[in-house]
Amino acid sequence: MSGFTLRSRGYRLAGIRHTADISTLWTFGRNGGGLGEVKWQMDLPPDFDHPALQAGALVDVMDSGMVVGQAILGEPGRTEQGLEFVANGIYRGAERFLCFNAALESTTRADAAIDTAIGYGLPWKRPNSISNSALKTTDISDSLNTLDQLLSSLAEELGQYWRIDRNGVVVMEAAPTVPTWNLVPGFAYPGVDDIDYASHLFGRYVSGAALATREVQDAPASARWGYRQFGVDMTALGSISDARVDNRLNGLLKRGRARLRFTERLEVSPTDLLTAGGRPASLSMVRGGQVVRVHGLNSYSQWLNGNPYLDFVIGEASWANGASSMTIAPLDFSGKSLTDRLTVNAPSNLKP
Repeated sequence: MSGFTLRSRGYRLAGIRHTADISTLWTFGRNGGGLGEVKWQMDLPPDFDHPALQAGALVDVMDSGMVVGQAILGEPGRTEQGLEFVANGIYRGAERFLCFNAALESTTRADAAIDTAIGYGLPWKRPNSISNSALKTTDISDSLNTLDQLLSSLAEELGQYWRIDRNGVVVMEAAPTVPTWNLVPGFAYPGVDDIDYASHLFGRYVSGAALATREVQDAPASARWGYRQFGVDMTALGSISDARVDNRLNGLLKRGRARLRFTERLEVSPTDLLTAGGRPASLSMVRGGQVVRVHGLNSYSQWLNGNPYLDFVIGEASWANGASSMTIAPLDFSGKSLTDRLTVNAPSNLKP
């Protein structure tokens, strides 16, 4: 079974010392997507030093000689086997760069914020516009916001998702709909729950000098799973139009707020996950953001699309080199563990 190889600052890491236990996490979701993390171990003494293994190095994850993702190396940790290395995907660099324009004003225009961050050293590329529109009426925010907060807020308004592709290019796009993989009939179907479900969204916002509220709804969802309200506070955005309020609320519906969430991660092998032509999957090619078609008659899928199958977008794909199986989690995943329930994001005045 093929696996990933690693390169850092032009050095093949296997040429320095054997790289063991390489594992990767690929993500796609509301807070960005791309290569999330790569880990590996090397049998090296604690005081070993090499430019390719220093914190801050840009690590290339390669498959069959092609770069498929990039990550920034952190400080190594010590294990009984030597040194353990963890590098975070470059999309997560947005968590550590603030949204400035060229004048160091706290901008809410995505293009300007991305370009300034690139100038400060963020290893992204932006060949195309993401958005040159201000999220706030006056563009300039009173507070400092990180780039991931700005992009996630913009994606919410557009009903889309942002990610970094294998070439380091930042992309804003709708969730994919064409299946890349098929789960074999009879494979365990992921369960669902309604903990985050809402059929009617109410947006509170500033209209001129007054507060106002608008509503959007998903009537079929309400008829199927019941009436449930959810409030979205947009007052931090300043005075905004009714159309922008509707865009944000409909963006939440478009991204699945009025649908049930999956509750299980799935462990799959190449014989469980097939290509469109029926061939076993190469697990190194499974990524967050790809679509999996689950076959088998199910009332939930029949209600959604009238078909005996259900498609879901992969939100997480985790694999260790050479392993005979991997773990995938659907995009609309509602974790049941304490860790999943307690995970929170940093506050932002751009995130309703």
